[in-house]
Amino acid sequence: MGLPNVLVAACNWIGAEPPSISDRELRSILHLNHHGWEGKPKIDWVFEPPPAEFRFLGVVKPNWRERRMQSDSFDCWENFPLQIMLQWRWDNDREALLAEEAKRDSHRTRQDEAEAVARKQHLASLTLDRLLADRRFLNWEESHKPEVVRASQQIFQDAIRSIRALGSEPNEGEVFSCLRRCIERFNDLNEEYSHFIETLEREQICECFEELVHAAGFGHHAGLADRWREW
Repeated sequence: MGLPNVLVAACNWIGAEPPSISDRELRSILHLNHHGWEGKPKIDWVFEPPPAEFRFLGVVKPNWRERRMQSDSFDCWENFPLQIMLQWRWDNDREALLAEEAKRDSHRTRQDEAEAVARKQHLASLTLDRLLADRRFLNWEESHKPEVVRASQQIFQDAIRSIRALGSEPNEGEVFSCLRRCIERFNDLNEEYSHFIETLEREQICECFEELVHAAGFGHHAGLADRWREW
């Protein structure tokens, strides 16, 4: 069976207690103008059943105009009450809303800066021997075939050993060849196993590759994976 395919419209009603099905606010479709919205009606396709905490109140029959409405956007059920609340606060409590968002953004910026410093320190501390002892992609074991996980781990192990074998003062071109071969092997593996590299896998491979680049002493070369990857 396929997932439910429902066109959902948010209304202008907001309150602490469930409204009567005859409440006029249930008939008016919410138009968003908070933040960057420009009067767009909140009408989206949803492809999943309503959450258990949503309560059925009754039926509001659409009029002929509403029956002809369409949408080219998609959303989840949980975002509809969020958008209703954001629009209400934009109309009635905007100053406090913007202050909260500014505080949250400032906190996120400080957090991002701290994480960037920690990441930089981590990269600077890496050695090839340390990377060789790491076990990668263990969180893939439930979603990918064992041979995919093993092959991915082996690609990095081979790359680390190849670079380490070049000695303490390797030729830059030889190191680049090892790094490029690492990414090209992932290109081949991705092709062999039905393009298994999606967002999560791509981010983790690139993170591990960045560590390898730094451990090899070439951290000043940014974006090497992007030069060669096909995923």
